[in-house]
Amino acid sequence: KLTIEDCLSSASADQISQGACLMVEDATYTESAFTYGAWNTTTRAAENVYTQVRGSGRESTVITITGGTNGMTQVTSGVTKILFSDLTIDYHGSTSGSVISGTSSTTNTGEIYAQDCIIGLEGWDFRHSFYPRNTLARLWRTKLNYGSGTTPTLVNMTDNGASYQNHKIQLYACILNGGTRSSFLYNDAAFEAYHCAFINYGLAGIATQATSTVLPI
Repeated sequence: KLTIEDCLSSASADQISQGACLMVEDATYTESAFTYGAWNTTTRAAENVYTQVRGSGRESTVITITGGTNGMTQVTSGVTKILFSDLTIDYHGSTSGSVISGTSSTTNTGEIYAQDCIIGLEGWDFRHSFYPRNTLARLWRTKLNYGSGTTPTLVNMTDNGASYQNHKIQLYACILNGGTRSSFLYNDAAFEAYHCAFINYGLAGIATQATSTVLPI
């Protein structure tokens, strides 16, 4: 494939099938922002499992996304499951953007997994490093960094506003580095962190919206 966008973008005619594994070599890739998902399931691939994006090492494979409101944005309809591992996903392009976003559609029940990754490089131009909406997100041994966007910068923002649903993020042995708030929970999003570190934040390692009724675990 020519680009990662060519493999994953919902607008690509050459999009890989759901359940496929994309192997990314040890290099730095600079690509434009895109929407992923809407996998091709007509090839009878494993239709109920996640599509995999595997790098050659957390620091060796770097995917830099530029432009757009968000870096990689989950498609707004259907079920999208994706796994990232052994790579860095960075974003540079908008102070209101994020590296990986879920979707604002209430018809989506996507899933995002990341293991042994870095999400966002310190000081790059983004406001949210990881921003799941309408999404189940599970991260293992992953470092999330702060950006240089307009204050407040939020390393992780779990968003359960505007009647979104199926919100949950689970962090295992992860590092959330910096930000005004390393992790911010909007409304009643479920949040669980196990053996994690919240470091270098400005105001709070974990903060919740004042009206939230669900406490972090």
